[in-house]
Amino acid sequence: MFSVTLWFAVIGAQGGALKAQSQDWPQFLGANRNGSIDVPMPAPPKLVEAWRKPLGAGMSAISVSKGRAFTLYTDDTDDYLVALDAATGADVWKVSSGPPTPTP
Repeated sequence: MFSVTLWFAVIGAQGGALKAQSQDWPQFLGANRNGSIDVPMPAPPKLVEAWRKPLGAGMSAISVSKGRAFTLYTDDTDDYLVALDAATGADVWKVSSGPPTPTP
């Protein structure tokens, strides 16, 4: 089993403010299920880690929609579905789905 640390990056423009549109990432591979978004990006972007959130073992990909990041994880006692504020990493809500699901 592996441990997951959830983190987000903020893109800052060199020498000025970055004005970019945002799009939701509501499902696997994004809104168009092609792994990309149609937003022009200035080059070269500088990535800066905005926050980090240690979680238990990862159980799913991360979906981002309407300013929230959703994922599943386990702490070996319970499985959890969690919603985090995408800007700060703060817990919005967390719910247990019961004991961990056995893996083959």
